[in-house]
Formats: sequence, structure tokens, C-alpha cells
Amino acid sequence: MSSHPARTLWYDSAWPLLAGLVTAAGLVSAVVWMGLGVTAIALALLELTFAPVMWSVLTDLGIPARDVILRISPMWSLGSLALVGLLNAFEMWSLLAAGFLLLTSPLVEGWSRVGTRGLLVRYGLTSASETDRRFAEIVTHGFPGLPDEDQPPH
Repeated sequence: MSSHPARTLWYDSAWPLLAGLVTAAGLVSAVVWMGLGVTAIALALLELTFAPVMWSVLTDLGIPARDVILRISPMWSLGSLALVGLLNAFEMWSLLAAGFLLLTSPLVEGWSRVGTRGLLVRYGLTSASETDRRFAEIVTHGFPGLPDEDQPPH
């Protein structure tokens, strides 16, 4: 059972199903186009590219390393490979499908509802009081570590 209440039929059922079908179509297209071996190598190379970069950036934002390595990075690797397969099969039409999925995704729904700062607070990446405290510290103490000539004017 999910810890969040049901939002809508679209976000809880239809969007994941549509995203899964589009991704599967892209992966099948990639396998048909490149062959199973080359597709597997491409997926491994994408994962080796995405994983360290995402681990470095997202763990600094407070997202657990386990989630980054086991969920987020593989999702982006599969999605990227699926987009390549879709582009080969359907050319520019696949960009419409990818754009539609992106613009109707639950992540964008969250952005439109609470804004970027609200998402950071909602997902525990920062709190409003922490942001206010850090801002006040910067304003009060200037920019530590910069030579005097590089400091902004007072």
C-alpha cells in the first residue's frame, strides 16, 4: 500500500501504464534496430555514465545513495535508450510522445502545484527555515573565502 493518498486516476494508474508502454516500445525498437548484444552494451555504458554523475549530484542534494544507484540512475539509462529506439523507429514523432510524458508526469504536476522551492521542502532536500538561515548567514557574513577585491560592494 502506498504511503501517499491517491491523487487521480491519471497519476496513479494511467500515466505509469502509458510511460511503461512507451518505454517498452522504445526498448523493443532499440533491440530490433541494434540487436540484443549492442543494446545491452549501450545500456551498460549509459548506466556507467549516469550512475557516477547522478550519485555525485543527487547525494549532495540529500537523496539517499541507494535510491540513486538502484532506482534513479537505471530509470534514466533505460529512458535514454528507449528514446534512442523511439527516435530510430518513429523519428520526430517520438519527441511528441516523450514531451507529452514529461509534461504530464507526476514530477511536473508537483512543480506546477508548489514550485521548485516547495518540491525541495516537500521531499526533505531543504527546509524553509534552513534556507532562511543560510540566506541570512550569507547576507550577514558576505561571501567567505573570496578575496576582498572579489567581494560584492557593501
